[in-house]
Formats: sequence, structure tokens, C-alpha cells
Amino acid sequence: MGFVFWSVLYGRRNNDALILGGIREAFLKRLMRFTLKILILCAAILVTLDALGQTVPRMDQWGERFNSPSARLICKEVGRTPTGGKTVITYNLFAEGLPKDRHFVLWVLNVGSQPQAVADAYLNESGRVVNVLADPQRNILEDPINVRVSGGRGEPINFALISDNDHFHVFTQIVPFPMEKSSGPCNLSVVETGRHYSTVLIKISGLQPNEELAVNQKITLGNGQVVRGSSGVTAAVIQHCIH
Repeated sequence: MGFVFWSVLYGRRNNDALILGGIREAFLKRLMRFTLKILILCAAILVTLDALGQTVPRMDQWGERFNSPSARLICKEVGRTPTGGKTVITYNLFAEGLPKDRHFVLWVLNVGSQPQAVADAYLNESGRVVNVLADPQRNILEDPINVRVSGGRGEPINFALISDNDHFHVFTQIVPFPMEKSSGPCNLSVVETGRHYSTVLIKISGLQPNEELAVNQKITLGNGQVVRGSSGVTAAVIQHCIH
């Protein structure tokens, strides 16, 4: 089982070469380990989604382009902890452009999985996503939602906050352990889009608009399609056959 992928992309105008090494090793390690792990440190969801009027977000309507107007969901790293030979990253979530007097549900989407509702959520005065709001008169302390993540290189995780009856919604994606390489003004990155890296998205930025791009790639047991952009950003979608 396995495959080999190697790629070099460069802009001919400025001859800035970008070589992304170690992709094959990362792919093979990914095939031999568990999938990305997420631990939500807060209470469980207390009510059913049906009671809230919420529906599972459709896969074709998941992404920042579907955010409510002016809404943003921000993940802020607050710590890294080595655990069992792996690194666990802790994030706090902050939302902008959403009302603070609403109840939300926090959703998580992993590569190759369906969206999962993981926690009741509210926004405090600073926009921080919490499981319980502070109430000094009743001696109730705020219970923030701390998201702890461990995973592979280039493996994304998607979050969504959705209000009751789906009136407000905001999405974001993070890649805790990015797979990327920079040279001068150019940057090349790889993001897993299919389980076990069956498909990946390769993006290169920093090129001049409509600059001619030379692609030299070697793929075993797979095929690739390259799309050239007109804004200095080029994406290549690579699909592999795994036996």
C-alpha cells in the first residue's frame, strides 16, 4: 500500500523555485497512524438539535463563503503540550459579527467524516466561545471551550457556530500542522482533502498575475489536474489511487 508524489513548481518570470519535500514521508506516516484527534473540553450538548431547530450543515454549504454577513470565527492558539510522542495544540475560539444573546451549537468537521455537533456554545462580551456564561449573582463561573487538537501534517479541521433555527452561522478552517515551503515572496502549501491523502490541494501564492507557471511532477499510481489562477494564486488538485 502506498504511493509516491513529488512536485516542483516555479514561476518562470522570476525563477523562484519552490520545492516541497517530505510529502511522501508524511503521506505514508499518515496511513500508518490514527486520524486527527480532537478533544473539546466542556460540557456535552444538553438539548437535541431537533429541539433547537438545527439541521446538520450540508457538505456543499460548509465554508467561510457561507458565513453570515460580517461574521468571522477565529481560532487562537494558547498552548502546545507534548503527549505520547505527539504535540497537542490548544485553541480558544472567538466570534465576530454575531449576536451575543443567542444560543449556538459548535460543529466540527474532519476530512472524510460527517459534521458532528460537539458542544453548546455562547459568546461572552469579548466574543469568546464558551459553554457556560458567567453569572456572578448566582456564583456561576464562565466555562470556556478549549479545543485540543493533534494530527498529521497538512490535515485540516473545520469548525462552525450555528444558532438555533440556523439564523446565524459562521465557519472557519485551521491546519494545526501545516505542510508548506516558502522561497522569497512565494509560498507553496499542501492540504489534505481526502481521507488518507487520497486527494490533496496544492496552492502556490506570491506569483505575478497571469504569470506563466511551469509544473514538473512525478506521481505514481495517480493522476493530477492543475488549474492556473489569474490573481497570483495557483491551485493543483491531486488525486491518487491507493491499493
